[in-house]
Amino acid sequence: IILESGHMGWSPHDVQVGDLLCLFDGSIVPFVLRPTEGADTFSLWGDGYVHGFMPGQEPGVERRLEEFFKLV
Repeated sequence: IILESGHMGWSPHDVQVGDLLCLFDGSIVPFVLRPTEGADTFSLWGDGYVHGFMPGQEPGVERRLEEFFKLV
């Protein structure tokens, strides 16, 4: 995958434009979430890797957006 920022990595092969790569607090890998149509929910598509984005690496993303979601 290639993010809008230009960072490269890997993800499940069936990701689509508009899917979200989320690094949850306390997680060591980011996860791919897909917004569902007509609802305010997401489907989990799997985990991934983005160089410079993983915990313990030098931050490669200049600005990280923090949002909070209620998981049900």
